[in-house]
Amino acid sequence: MVKLQRLALFACLWSCFWAPAALGCRYNVRETGFVDLDVERYYFYGYINNDTPVNIFSDFTEVLSTALMDSNIRAEAINTD
Repeated sequence: MVKLQRLALFACLWSCFWAPAALGCRYNVRETGFVDLDVERYYFYGYINNDTPVNIFSDFTEVLSTALMDSNIRAEAINTD
């Protein structure tokens, strides 16, 4: 009988130890009410002219397209001439 009580106590303590991990999820339905689900695009403009070297222009477009690939920001180069 004593072993059964110890086993029950151990099971209760063990379940209490793991319960905060299950209840500690930071994402819940309540937070969804404050999330704007519309995807609004933003643009990052880089102004260049005809005197801009080709390698700078290609590096600009390559780096920004790679860095901003997973975001809602689009890079665009605008020629001022």
